[in-house]
Amino acid sequence: MFFITTLNQNIYISAKYFKNDLKKNLISTLLGTVEGSNAGPFGNIVIVTDICNKWGQGKLLIGSPSAMYNITFRAITFRPFKGEIFDAIITNITNVGFFSEAGILQIFISKNQIPFGYVYNGEKKIFFNPINPKEKFSKESIIRTRVISVKNEKNPNHVIGTVNEPFLGLLKKNR
Repeated sequence: MFFITTLNQNIYISAKYFKNDLKKNLISTLLGTVEGSNAGPFGNIVIVTDICNKWGQGKLLIGSPSAMYNITFRAITFRPFKGEIFDAIITNITNVGFFSEAGILQIFISKNQIPFGYVYNGEKKIFFNPINPKEKFSKESIIRTRVISVKNEKNPNHVIGTVNEPFLGLLKKNR
């Protein structure tokens, strides 16, 4: 799920940038530092949308040729929750299940969460349905999955999913 969140970040600027356009350097440093990073319980920062405050003169750091600026900004963050449904692409298949990706989210689907009757073929690295061999989970297949568990609260980009429910599973039939 996506959220608009207000966050703070300390930005350290070297003295060599004090004479140049300080505002431009602060903004580019902020964007480079926080976009794509983990914001703890808020999830991952997708993009900074607004800088909320005037950062003033900053604080000089004793013993360092840098200054620290505390910047408050608004950002769009992403965090998956149990029960959410995602469309994903299968990236790797093993005998215990397969891995898929939905943007930055990595989803593992155990063979226990694949519909009954699908069999693993280690030579081709696919899970296929012996009754209808055209129905197969293979690399690059597009699937719809439901999150059943967030593996690590500190890094919510890794979740466990299922395709063993109505309206979940393969979206595009493989040929």
